[in-house]
Amino acid sequence: MNAYSGILLSLLMMAQIGFSDCGSASIENDSNRNIVYEFGYKELMGYMIADVNNLEAICEISSQVIQCDVLSVDNVIYTDNNLFNFEYTVEIENILLDTSSQLSVGDKIPVTSNEGVMKASDAAEMIASDPRSQKLGILQGEYNDNDYITCSTWDAIPIEVGKSYIMFIADDYLETEGVYAETGYSYLFEYSDNTVRNSRAATLNSNSTDDILQAIEAQLELRTGRVDEVGYYQYLDELGAAQSSGQVATAEVSDILS
Repeated sequence: MNAYSGILLSLLMMAQIGFSDCGSASIENDSNRNIVYEFGYKELMGYMIADVNNLEAICEISSQVIQCDVLSVDNVIYTDNNLFNFEYTVEIENILLDTSSQLSVGDKIPVTSNEGVMKASDAAEMIASDPRSQKLGILQGEYNDNDYITCSTWDAIPIEVGKSYIMFIADDYLETEGVYAETGYSYLFEYSDNTVRNSRAATLNSNSTDDILQAIEAQLELRTGRVDEVGYYQYLDELGAAQSSGQVATAEVSDILS
């Protein structure tokens, strides 16, 4: 593992303090929420040796792609990297990719992600003694029940209980067996009926769930399986080298249907 690619594990694993057994109750309706702070982590991804925020790379590094309903948030931790990490239970509605062939529709699985929404009062309690938060004055006040924070990597849509998502995940990067990491970066889509939403939905050529699924399925047909052969970190090294030499172009989420 090199210093660049090691950031993925550090984002997910290094806990300082956490809340568990958060329950399955849905959070306040979007229209009633007052967002008092937005945690964004995009700048941290600049330390990655390769740009993986494109559909081709996301399909390669993910071992599963699913449609799922989020049933509960079971744990939230604040990491040594000053990030919030959420553990959800999700129920699988459809499987687009499963390299391990172990998942089935209807399975309930744990998924960790840096995408989420939580009450500001809970978040403030978690980071009250954190020196960096104290120095910068982050969430050091008192908050009402309708005050919330959002946490989002790469401007993705935050994950919320009671909603449905097209989600890229992998189970190869965590030491705890049976826990899946959400690996989609910008490619995390909330959907309802045949309408899809993410933070950059206005830049997509379509907001149709069917169109997004077709685009993902088309790219999955081209998946080489290279990361399955050489491992995640070696794949990052190879992708970074190819991108640096101009052999592989990087792409943004807005290119998904172009």
